Amino acid sequence: MASLVMPHTVVRGPLTIMLDEHPSGPPLLAEGRFEDFQRYLRALDSAIDRSYASYAGPPGERTLVVSVNTDLRARGWLLARVGEPMQDEEASVLESMSEITPVALPGPMAFSLHFAVGGAPMSEHGQASLPSEWTEIMNRPGNAGISLRHLLDVLWSENT
Repeated sequence: MASLVMPHTVVRGPLTIMLDEHPSGPPLLAEGRFEDFQRYLRALDSAIDRSYASYAGPPGERTLVVSVNTDLRARGWLLARVGEPMQDEEASVLESMSEITPVALPGPMAFSLHFAVGGAPMSEHGQASLPSEWTEIMNRPGNAGISLRHLLDVLWSENT
């Protein structure tokens, strides 16, 4: 039985930006950097489109979690909704993502792009889970209430 390949399988959902709370408010993108960040997000969208151009797997929701460091390196994690099968998608998405130069940001930053594939409907609330590597760090002794900045610092120091 042949599988049906949908011509456009990616449906966009919300963007979530994860920031630490600062007494003076969240860090701001430097002058002109907001447009750079928008271009980076559009490039990531295109990378997702390329990765799923011939997707023939089961319908489902995905979240691409991205961490960008101050030295213009990015890491990504592709997540599926709990209980949904995921094909060999992560390698393709992360390979496409690695071809894009991240934008300079005011300190380490993380965000997530939520989308649906294979004709799946988008849920109203998006993806709730975090990468297992993140939860492993948060569950270490002494890390209760860890800040996002500390979490990202640990991630980057352990994976340089």
